[in-house]
Amino acid sequence: MQAKTSSNPRRAILPGVLAALALALGACGSDGDSSPPPDYSQLQKKAPPPLASLYKQGDALVSGDSSDVQAQLDELKGYPVVMNAWASWCGPCREEFPVFQKTSAKLGTKIAFLGMNTDDSTAAAKTFLDERPLPYPSFVSDGWDLTDEFVPGVRGLPKTAFYDRSGERTHVDYLPYTSVDQLQSDIEKYTQ
Repeated sequence: MQAKTSSNPRRAILPGVLAALALALGACGSDGDSSPPPDYSQLQKKAPPPLASLYKQGDALVSGDSSDVQAQLDELKGYPVVMNAWASWCGPCREEFPVFQKTSAKLGTKIAFLGMNTDDSTAAAKTFLDERPLPYPSFVSDGWDLTDEFVPGVRGLPKTAFYDRSGERTHVDYLPYTSVDQLQSDIEKYTQ
């Protein structure tokens, strides 16, 4: 699957600089927003069946290979998909998580969200999700193979892939999101 290209001044930073920044920030221990997660209860009730089925797996760490991830994307055809690669050890991921919690609660009846837990221990990832629950599942990429395939590009975290309604990956963002408005703007831009 080849991504469409796009130009965005926010992303005009060299990939090498981004990788170095991600590694440096990943060492930080910041935990970001400590407010309680949003109420996800309406997602399963109000979302169409394919999305409601996805949200029944909230906080699940899903093992599988690339065919399993592709099968999930195929089941979600007809809906835009936002796939966020993260790890419990990643400081910027911790900072960004509240943005995905709030955005998925706000847009989850129209947009599918998936996580990609990358190069993380299962115990640490489960503890992280207990503290910062998500309404959607995360596939487990034991190393970087699944992440590199579905959220490709710079090897650093967090990063987010956008898929349109036909299942085509349209964009990958390599910077952490700092607001719901910022993420929502990119969802509108890259999933239409």
